[in-house]
Amino acid sequence: MADITITLKPPRDGVRELVVDPTSYYAESGEDVHWELRGEDAAFFTLIFPRGSPFEDDEVHSDSKMQAQKRVNAAAPKRFHYYVAVADSDAENPDIFLIAGCPEIIIR
Repeated sequence: MADITITLKPPRDGVRELVVDPTSYYAESGEDVHWELRGEDAAFFTLIFPRGSPFEDDEVHSDSKMQAQKRVNAAAPKRFHYYVAVADSDAENPDIFLIAGCPEIIIR
């Protein structure tokens, strides 16, 4: 089960919506955080932590099942904002959808 879901919604009036739920996720050092991508034509996601990460790496990439898991290694309480990029499954001309800086992992 995912702690955080990323959903690429179907087009509505020519507009696609990308949603992260929850936008603020509370975690503790040593905890595993799971993400899952949803959407009928969503293909993969990348998360980038531009100002430091609560994980070993500053980037998180989905696997072939459109999921990712990372263990928190940040000890001190802090907020970590991240960017979300999602690609659709169009092999010839994929679209990339972005959320820049809104979601966050909050270490207690």
